[in-house]
Amino acid sequence: MEQLIMSPKGLPRKFACAFFFIFWNNLAIASAFEGGRTGECFSSVDDYLLTVFGQGYELDDNIEARPLSSNAGNVITLAVDKTPGLNPTYVLLQQKDNAKHCVVLTAPYVSNFKFSLNRDGSLPTEVVTIDTPPPGFPATRVAYRLKNTGVYAPKSCLLIFPNNKKSKISCDKAFGDSRN
Repeated sequence: MEQLIMSPKGLPRKFACAFFFIFWNNLAIASAFEGGRTGECFSSVDDYLLTVFGQGYELDDNIEARPLSSNAGNVITLAVDKTPGLNPTYVLLQQKDNAKHCVVLTAPYVSNFKFSLNRDGSLPTEVVTIDTPPPGFPATRVAYRLKNTGVYAPKSCLLIFPNNKKSKISCDKAFGDSRN
């Protein structure tokens, strides 16, 4: 006979754990998305990294930033936080005409970041990300669209279940807020 361990609220522990995971995962993604500073500009890429990660970020092997394009007037940098135990967070910064580096995309906790610059070195109109959830949980696929303002925003969001079934969800639910 299987013994069910009950949580304090009377739910079987496996359901309480699943609820906690879903709640915590959405909270973490929402916090990362909100804290991503999309649309905010910095005097340099180092200034961004210092603001987000604090003093000594350059000594952290999990934090990296590399230029993807340095065409005249179009410098694009990819910053990645590869902290172990989490899917990486990707941030795209673009140097604007005023020489400031502005965050144009924050893609939190994703394991698959489909991105390539256009032939002329400009930003693509769409970037797609997918996370890697724990076994038995659905992955979240987010397609970001480049808006007229020059920053990306979530356009469409899907849950991809372990049986490969896909279910469209509101990006509000994917991020736990109303940023679509």
